[in-house]
Amino acid sequence: LSAKDHKLRPISVLVYSEPEYQMAALEHVESLADQGIVSEYSLADTQGEAVFYAGEKGITRIDLVGETVKIINR
Repeated sequence: LSAKDHKLRPISVLVYSEPEYQMAALEHVESLADQGIVSEYSLADTQGEAVFYAGEKGITRIDLVGETVKIINR
């Protein structure tokens, strides 16, 4: 595809990691990509900041990665 024909797919999921779970979160992003789901790894310092960012960007699903993955649909 040419740059003109290429269309970016919107981000479906924002992935936020609890402290100490950054590698697990990055693996989760990769797993989502393998399923064809477009996601973004959050660089927010807090869960609240991540939720705010998702709202600003119109991202309706947030996956919180810690000991387990908690999915929040907004």
